[in-house]
Amino acid sequence: MLDQEENANGWGMIFGAGIDLDPIYIGMKYETETSLDFRYKIKQDTVTGLPYGLGQTRGIVNGAEHERNLPALFSIGLAYTVSPKLKIDAGLIYYFHEDAGWGGDEQFAENGWEAALSIEYRFNDNIKGSIGYLHTSTGMDAQHALKEAPELDADSYGAGVVYQVNEGIRIDLGAALVDYKSGSYVDTSSGSALLIGLNKEVIMFSAGIQYCF
Repeated sequence: MLDQEENANGWGMIFGAGIDLDPIYIGMKYETETSLDFRYKIKQDTVTGLPYGLGQTRGIVNGAEHERNLPALFSIGLAYTVSPKLKIDAGLIYYFHEDAGWGGDEQFAENGWEAALSIEYRFNDNIKGSIGYLHTSTGMDAQHALKEAPELDADSYGAGVVYQVNEGIRIDLGAALVDYKSGSYVDTSSGSALLIGLNKEVIMFSAGIQYCF
């Protein structure tokens, strides 16, 4: 069992621009790479039947630091107001993983990207709903992904509804499913061949009330 925490602080710059071509709006953004040096805090690291912990085989020890910078990225989005009731949004984000400082692990990564599409429809003056889809390609293979939070390719689906109770109160409800693509590899760092499988699925629900005065 490996129970750990990691903390880091960093600064980056963000540049953005927008073009209004009514009924189309185009937005663009560039974020610089953000340097992050994480420090491990190990609460527990044990493996049944072995004299050493899982983290120790990968250099994860209390107080050790490792570099895992946020990569630079470029994004572009488009919003098309088809009619007063219907709006379509599309977006693309490109991550420059190959140029990021990851303590040498960047050599095992390819640049990643995300593409999204959503549709919003206003049923009446009080209710509007939306559905959306997001595809994520991380550019990481299973062997070199972060084991405690693996960067897996994924397809995400979401839906939401907004109810305007009156001029000052709004209720938001939403749900999303993130379907991650599983991966596996053989780990020999402990001296034995261990098949490591990476898989996860996330279901999210949200609810909120907004009050304006």
